[in-house]
Amino acid sequence: MDDYLKVYSRRALFWAKFLARLPGVSSVFLAGSLSQGRASGKSDIDFIIMTNRDRIFTARFWTLIFLYLSNRLAHGKKNHAGKICPNHFISISNYEFQEKGKYYAFLLANLKFLAGDINVWELFKKSNRDWVKQYGYDLEDQAIALPFVKQKNLSIIGNYFEIFVFKVQKIKLGLASDPLPPYARVWLKSDEIRMHPDAYYNPDHKE
Repeated sequence: MDDYLKVYSRRALFWAKFLARLPGVSSVFLAGSLSQGRASGKSDIDFIIMTNRDRIFTARFWTLIFLYLSNRLAHGKKNHAGKICPNHFISISNYEFQEKGKYYAFLLANLKFLAGDINVWELFKKSNRDWVKQYGYDLEDQAIALPFVKQKNLSIIGNYFEIFVFKVQKIKLGLASDPLPPYARVWLKSDEIRMHPDAYYNPDHKE
């Protein structure tokens, strides 16, 4: 298991640094089994991606495109081992999680900052720490990659592109031929996109 942790951790750091430089992306956090130190050969690599204000769908678009073209995107029913699963996008317009509970407190307590603007990481912790502590957890202070601050691009063209990719993704999700299971929770909002079963965040969940 230690070998998988090392290999997947290096892969996560490489892709986090790459994705953090894409349009709309602000920072990348590591979540799931890898961040919890329990990854196996069957594990995927879960990312929570913080996006620039009013660029959440732009960030998701480019993230999925590059991961798909590089054959690193965990999607469909194929083997997800070692693939990247960018299942949660959150705009910096709202750092606080929309839903709160034991599962999400456990998730956040094990997050790791990988790449991007470290100020976003600090604000994220500040915004969520109080409610996470109510469930007996706390947020990690460790940052395991050197941060950088990317210049924000809020051009008019960027605004139109955001509207366009929002419409495309809304249709794509609504017409998915392989629908998510009944217990999955899907959010498609202006400041948060999440696609992952709630069961995943159960501390007792086994892969």
